Amino acid sequence: MLPRLTAASLVLALLFVNSAQAQWQAPADKKFTEARLKIFLDTQKEWLEESAAILRQATAAQTPEAKLAAVAGIDMRYQACLDRHHLGQDEYEWLAQRAAEAWGAVTFLDGDLKRAQDRLDAQALKLDAAEAAQRSRLATLQEAKTNGWRVLSAEDRDAAVKAAKADQQAAVDEAKQHADDAAADEAEAKQHDADARSADDQAADPPADVSVDDRSEYVQNKKNEARAARDSAKEIRDEEAEANKAQAEAQSRADAAGQRGAHPEIPITDDEKAAAKSDNDAGIAAAMKAISGIEQEKAQLAQSRRRLAETTKGMTKAIPPENIAIMRKYADQYKEQSALARKVGATTQPVH
Repeated sequence: MLPRLTAASLVLALLFVNSAQAQWQAPADKKFTEARLKIFLDTQKEWLEESAAILRQATAAQTPEAKLAAVAGIDMRYQACLDRHHLGQDEYEWLAQRAAEAWGAVTFLDGDLKRAQDRLDAQALKLDAAEAAQRSRLATLQEAKTNGWRVLSAEDRDAAVKAAKADQQAAVDEAKQHADDAAADEAEAKQHDADARSADDQAADPPADVSVDDRSEYVQNKKNEARAARDSAKEIRDEEAEANKAQAEAQSRADAAGQRGAHPEIPITDDEKAAAKSDNDAGIAAAMKAISGIEQEKAQLAQSRRRLAETTKGMTKAIPPENIAIMRKYADQYKEQSALARKVGATTQPVH
């Protein structure tokens, strides 16, 4: 019994036999019409099904004679298939070649090329976004350097504002306490002033019930009380002055903390200013380096686009665009018939 490969080979060998037919002239521009491609596909489909049946019969045959009988007259059956579609073998084979070229172009343009272009477009968008971000950061850093500011992240800004508000509230509370202390001191000093005046009045005009003998001692005691009250008033007012000074200092700290909270980017101390300058210089250098790297990547991307365009030109320059456009309309049918040919081991385009 002949192996399966031998049976298939017999079919293919007989398919390659030339048949007598009228000469057909291939178009110089290599263009086919939609009508001729449709005829070719219909013919291919019919012959594919018929040749697949012949292959199955030859493979199933048990003897060499039976295998030969299964494939007998295949050349005439092939020609009959072409005749039914009013298509010559030369034109059929020419259409098969042109269709294969157009199909290859369609699969490349709509497959590999599109995927490559989509990938390059995605990379371009990513690079554009990265460059825009770096240029925005560079502008921010340059402005900050000019103004002596710090550039803070959102997290750092929030933390700085929170700390400043806490400092401001503590200073406000302290200022209020000093104000309360000053007010209490003022009230106490006024009471000492009143006590001193009362003692002075009593010393100047002792009560009638004070005897003449006790009058001198009484007056002296009241004078001493007035002096002690005035000394106490002075001491308290000194404390009040300290409280007022402390209140002013606390209020100044509260105001400064409020300013820090409103503008945390502005450094206050010399150390903060030096650190801001150093950070800005380092940030500017890093941003410029990043932009340079992105520009290099963009140049490489542009080169990839040029190479892709050259590849596309090379893949399609010998194929009329009209053929590609027509094949797109019948791509599903062509793909299905090609897949069927591979599956059953039949041929879709006989050649001499």
